[in-house]
This record gives sequence, structure tokens and C-alpha cells, in this order.
Amino acid sequence: MNVCYGKLQREKIDLLLFDKQANQNKTISIPLNQKEVDYFGHINNRNGGDYNFLFPVEDKGFIFSKVQDNKKIGYSLKYIPTDGGKAWEFNSPADSKEILLINPIEINNKFIVAVESALPSAISRKVTLRTKIIDASTGKLIFELENNKNDKPRLISNAFVGDNDSIILMGEYFKEGDNIFDDKSLGLFAQVMDMNGKIVKESYTTWVGDVSKIAKTSKSFIDDKGYVFFHNIVKTNSGDFYAIGEYYKKSVSAGGTALKILSGGGGSATKISISDAVVFKFDPDFKLISIKDFKKTVSSVPSISDFASPQLNAHALKSFGYFDYEYTQIDKANDRFYACFFDYEKIKGSKSKRAFKAVIYDEGEFSEDKIYLTENDKEFKLMPAK
Repeated sequence: MNVCYGKLQREKIDLLLFDKQANQNKTISIPLNQKEVDYFGHINNRNGGDYNFLFPVEDKGFIFSKVQDNKKIGYSLKYIPTDGGKAWEFNSPADSKEILLINPIEINNKFIVAVESALPSAISRKVTLRTKIIDASTGKLIFELENNKNDKPRLISNAFVGDNDSIILMGEYFKEGDNIFDDKSLGLFAQVMDMNGKIVKESYTTWVGDVSKIAKTSKSFIDDKGYVFFHNIVKTNSGDFYAIGEYYKKSVSAGGTALKILSGGGGSATKISISDAVVFKFDPDFKLISIKDFKKTVSSVPSISDFASPQLNAHALKSFGYFDYEYTQIDKANDRFYACFFDYEKIKGSKSKRAFKAVIYDEGEFSEDKIYLTENDKEFKLMPAK
């Protein structure tokens, strides 16, 4: 196992590689021009210094995700091997007339699933989403899917490897003709595909029927609980799937509205409120079995756009690190996982406490654990470890 650490400099990013004994054995410098430095700095500042541009490829190396200063804004995925393999790059077309951004949502030692966003201009609301499946060994595009309102409109948020090297995509689906950036989704979907891009199996879970019934809500699930942003999906030894997420809702912000009026239209009049953690359990055929909530204090952040749907705002806020979810640690040998969150607990009669919480799945049962952080730990950051 190797460790790679990225360090942003004035005109470059240094990737520092360490071995298992924490000895530095190599530095890889990636040059940046001024526009690229400004972009990295802007995103990093908005994300509180937590912007992630490095992704591990298990037992093989790392993927470095870089903005590219092309004719318009583009991207580059650079593979840095640590096992003696061959480096490669996957780049957007340098002469593209669109702004192209990419978000890797699944990286393993077989393939990479990344969602590409294409915009005609920085202020355009016409966005095309393309899901790209890339060979992790060669960097070659295996196949891609384009999601639009006329052909199975979907917002893909999770991907992972299934049996026989199949690819499983999960997310929200919409009515034919709906715009995924403006309209409300109908529910959740799971889609199993082979390595040729052929759909092997599909499953649909409706908000109004399936989810509301299991959650036993008195009204529609979305109206009662809110939407769910799923951060990770874990397959247990029994073949069941556990989707780990957080509830969120979009609403009018009184303070935001006042600020928008006073600033002559600047700022956001709406907000996204993020509340409890939740785990959806699906059987091996992706039929919803149960829903379990875990209490957290509600936190609110300004919407990215007052006009875009709650789902689009949530995906944008996720990229800036505004959700409370941190990571999931999976213990395959013992059939356990730990989903970890930060929370600001409001305690009656005393100051709020900053807590690091773990939702633990072990032997088919859930439990919770937490530690409180002190006032001196404001800059403290917890990362996955073993």
C-alpha cells in the first residue's frame, strides 16, 4: 500500500508518494497555468480547504483530477501507478466549444465511473450529463451513457462493481420529458450493465408508493422527510445492499431573501437544509426492505441556484463538501461497515458540541458511537484509516 498527498503550489501541484513506513519515495510535479491555479484555489476556498482531487485505485495507484485550461474549461484524469504499471491520461477535447467538468463517482482496480457535465457557457442552465466508463488499466473509454429528458432521464449518483464484472449504477429517475435539473424525481433506480454497456437488469423504487409505504409517512415521503442524497452503497456478505445517505430539503431563506433584496439581486433567496442520516436496505434484486434513520442536528447552507431543483443543488453542494457525511470504512472479512459523520449537537442549557459520529453495521444490527471534539479541535479533520 502506498500513500499519495497533493500539495498546491503557486505554479504546480506536487504529488508526494509515501510507502507503508511513511518514507517519501517520489515527488511528481504537475504544472498549472494561472487560470488553473485560480480555479483550484477558488474551489478549495469554497470547500474550506477540503477539495479532493486525488482518488486511490486499490493496490494499483492514484487518479489525479485536474481542471484543464483549453479553448474553454476542460478536464484531465491522470493515472499515477505505484505498482510498476503504465501511466495514462483521459482528457476532454482541447478544442471543445463546451465547458466540460468531470466528477469521478466510483474508482476501483477494474474501471472508473465518472459523470461529465457539459455547459455551453458559465451562465447556461442547459447542462448535458454523460456517464463515462473508463478502463482503469489503460485509460480507454469502454462506453458512455447520455442522460436527457427524452430518453430515460436519470441523475446517476453512485456506481460499483457487481458480480461477473458487471457495473451497477444507482440514482434518481424522472418522468419521460422531465428536466432532471428542474423537475422532481419519481424515485430511485438501480441498473445492472455488462462491460459492453448492455442493460442486464433494472429496478425502480417509487417515492410515493414504495418508500412512503415502508417509511410509514402520513403524507408523501418527500413532503414529510425530504429528498435523500446517497453518499455510498455497501454490499454485505448476504448479498443485500445498504445505501447510506442524508435527508435534505430546499426552502425559502428569510435572511437570504433580505440579503438578495438589499444587494440588488445578488446572493441566494433559498437554502438547502440537511438533517438526519439514513440507511436504505435493498435485497439482492434491489427491492427496498427497510429504512433506518439516525438523528443529526439540522444544518443549512445557501442554494447554489434559486431556480434549480433540490437534486441539482444537492449534487453541487456535495462537490463543495457541505454535507455532514465523511466516509465509510468497510470490513469485508467480518461483514461490518462504519458510516462516519460530523455533527453539531445542540444541547439544551449549554453550548453546542462538535461530534464525530459513526453508524455501525455489525452482525445484521445497527448501533451508534461518537466522540466529542473540544474547542481546540476546530481545525481538526478525521480521515479514513485502519
